[in-house]
Parts: sequence; C-alpha cells; structure tokens
Amino acid sequence: MVTLRSKSGNLDARVFDYFDVVASIGIGGVFAIMLFATHNVSHLLFHAPPSHLMGGGSGETTTKTKAMERVMKEAFEDRLMLMPCNTVKPVLIPCYDLQSSASLIFSRADDLESKNFNF
Repeated sequence: MVTLRSKSGNLDARVFDYFDVVASIGIGGVFAIMLFATHNVSHLLFHAPPSHLMGGGSGETTTKTKAMERVMKEAFEDRLMLMPCNTVKPVLIPCYDLQSSASLIFSRADDLESKNFNF
C-alpha cells in the first residue's frame, strides 16, 4: 500500500481505486474481499511484514503460518465484513459443490440481489 500511495501521489489510495473487478479462487478470494471491502480490513494484510506471511524455507513455515492465522482470525472476527456484498466493486470467487461437482460463482451482484446467495 505504501508503494501504491507513493507512486500515485494519493495518500488515501486503495487497491480498488485501480481495478474495476477482482476474481480469485480459494484463500485468494478471501484476500480479494479484504482488498475490496467497504470497511478497511486490508491493513491486516499489509501491517504484517511480508517475510512473515509469504515464501521462505521450511524452518520459517511455522512462524509464517502463525502470522497468517493471526491475520485471518482478526479478519474473520466480524464475518459480515468479509462477504461479497460488503465490497466497493465486483468480486467473483469461482468454486464448485463438493457433493454434486456443480460449478458456481460467489459474486457481489448475487449477494446484493438475493439473501439466498449470502454465503
């Protein structure tokens, strides 16, 4: 975020200011919602040093896993904050039903339109 803000000259810049839609699968879908959330929860991802969250050797895995668990627990404290309907722009999260193998997409549009899609 610091780089984005310094390069753009906008001290209030957020990732969603530069993208119209985001799509991701798995945990990336959760990160996408965090980056596009109406409540600023993206700070949870960016306040932890990158070395504590990504990459590295096997000796660092436990430390990185604990750091990521802490970030995710804090983000999920208010589960309503991490719903597609609570994003400022469209979010698409493709997945499939494990029982029927039917594909589906969690999206902001469906979530806003019907509470049946409120996952």
